[in-house]
Amino acid sequence: MCMYVCILRLSLSAARSARGGAPDTLIPFIIIPCSTGSRLEARLTNKPSAYAWCPRNSDGWFNLYVPQPEEIVPPHVYCVGENLKMFYNETSGVYDNFPGVEVRVPDYGNTTAVEYLTPPDKTPLYHDLINMLVSLGYERGVNLRAAPYDWRLGANGFNASFAQLQALVEETYAINNNTRVVLHSFSLGGPYIHLFLTDFVSQAWKDKYIQRLISISGAFSGSTIAIMASLFERSANLPWYVPKELVTTMIESLGEAYWMLPDSSLFGDEVFLTTPDRNYTTYDFVQMYVDAKRPVPAAMVEAMLPYKSAVTPPGVDIVCVYGYNVSTPVLVVTNTSLTDPKAGYSVINGDGDNCVMRRGLELCDTWAGLQPQPAKSMPIANMQHGDGLYNPLALRLVLQTLGL
Repeated sequence: MCMYVCILRLSLSAARSARGGAPDTLIPFIIIPCSTGSRLEARLTNKPSAYAWCPRNSDGWFNLYVPQPEEIVPPHVYCVGENLKMFYNETSGVYDNFPGVEVRVPDYGNTTAVEYLTPPDKTPLYHDLINMLVSLGYERGVNLRAAPYDWRLGANGFNASFAQLQALVEETYAINNNTRVVLHSFSLGGPYIHLFLTDFVSQAWKDKYIQRLISISGAFSGSTIAIMASLFERSANLPWYVPKELVTTMIESLGEAYWMLPDSSLFGDEVFLTTPDRNYTTYDFVQMYVDAKRPVPAAMVEAMLPYKSAVTPPGVDIVCVYGYNVSTPVLVVTNTSLTDPKAGYSVINGDGDNCVMRRGLELCDTWAGLQPQPAKSMPIANMQHGDGLYNPLALRLVLQTLGL
């Protein structure tokens, strides 16, 4: 999950000090953002609501996700939570929006959906990095592009956006003199692009169109935090007027919460949750939600089991930049029933970047022995999950890959 670590500013001066002269031909660069790192827009039409003050209709499209809870004037926080909520059809495997709510990712292929999360110029995310590349000769929408996506979905909900991504890569390649592209992913963008590369396109396609993937803080193997966020009432980092149960209900409706459970292909029978009744390993997550009397989450987890393949190599040249030596949740312990969402729990920590466990961050080392393409790790001591975007070493890697 690590939803809010994505809201940060880049260190522009550090990157500029690392760059050299721009080459004559610029290598096309596509950004694959993190969870909550793609701006979403919504439109309301006869929307039912449990809250009398929430609008039923809208004049047009408006910014759906407000990344800073303190920017929401009470009681409209209830409207935001309701509009973000999803419904999963256990029979069809389809994710639906809240009734009467349409959701879209605006300006696909351009950088506008990732530069600022609150338009026109609030909550900057990639803005400084993009401006730096523009100052070196890059042009938005031509050789500097972005592939935003609806981060609320699970692994079984991305076919449409993967088709968009494939077309975007092919178009970017073509309009840049058939130059292979560099992909840049952050956090959830890592497993998103990994799934695309391993399940959606062929090796011949990857060889033709992709020069390199730069992964920053890739959450390829999931996170123990997904258990905490989907099973227990969230309380951290919330203003007093944001109800914990509202956030919990919203998060547990999102496929992302279950896609980001620790990956069984890597962790196997390792225990991630301990209760008075039993221990739960990665093979027991479906049963975990059954025992919690949450049949819809159990169905979502079961539907995503075929996509748990973090150890499968991506089949492209990849560099994994990640932090370590930071206290990171590895085991959740509760002394009460899973049926009580207000149950207390404790966390046992291990090594990682404060969101992703180190074993998962080190997947590049595993892939190096499983694919002919280069796979290199760049570990950075004491770097937290959200700091990877603006770490000087990580920015220097971007510039070196682009020949700048």
